[in-house]
Amino acid sequence: MPHLGKDLYAAFLCLWIEYEVRVEPVWKYIFIKAMHGGSSEQEALIKKSLIDYVQKKYKGDRENRLCGKDDNEKDVLLLEKLCDALNNAEIKRGEYGKPYIAVKDTDFAGFDGSARGAKLLKCVEFSVSHSGGLFACAVAERKVGVDIQEIRKADTFGIAERFFADEERAYAKEHGEGGFFDIWVRKEAVIKCTGRGLAQGLSSFSTVGAQSLDEDKKTVFALLNEIELDGELHGKYSLLNVDISPEMKCAVCIFEG
Repeated sequence: MPHLGKDLYAAFLCLWIEYEVRVEPVWKYIFIKAMHGGSSEQEALIKKSLIDYVQKKYKGDRENRLCGKDDNEKDVLLLEKLCDALNNAEIKRGEYGKPYIAVKDTDFAGFDGSARGAKLLKCVEFSVSHSGGLFACAVAERKVGVDIQEIRKADTFGIAERFFADEERAYAKEHGEGGFFDIWVRKEAVIKCTGRGLAQGLSSFSTVGAQSLDEDKKTVFALLNEIELDGELHGKYSLLNVDISPEMKCAVCIFEG
């Protein structure tokens, strides 16, 4: 059975596996579920992930403030409206293929918490990926990207030569097939986070850095926890590899500002 790293926790819901990862200090969840169908099932899983996120985020917000009886009733109504709005929302894609939710204005019509509800949903960002029968959806309050990839036979050397930076090629050469896919999911997560997709250019940035010299005076390359992009996409981006199983690689990227 796939496993999670010790710094993450798993939740098992219903009769199917659902891995739920909450990474502090920013509210961001990674939902990893079994997936057996096509696009219609994927859309349903996206909506379920978003609803789960909103419910958990809303619960956390309430625990951080004092609520009277009236506040509690309003919160319950608003949460119901939020979940209904997400159920009715369209999943659309931007210019470079990044998905987003299109909530209808009428979903909050006549509700005195409409402004608050619309604001909450506008803050929600998400990214999806699927491979080898698993579906991953990362949800956060800022730009986020996730990629999941089953390890399979591929021309790793040729792909690395074409798309990897020098440090990444050195890391992949040292760590073999597993190291190659560690980098691949990280790079995919980055371009999904920025929303530019392959138009950004996979070789335009590196997710690996030269950390130190070993006892033989050779450079040691390691996966970076944070990278900084220049130009139009300027800013810092955090990277995290999610430990699922030896046969499945997953990484998430989030914009830090």
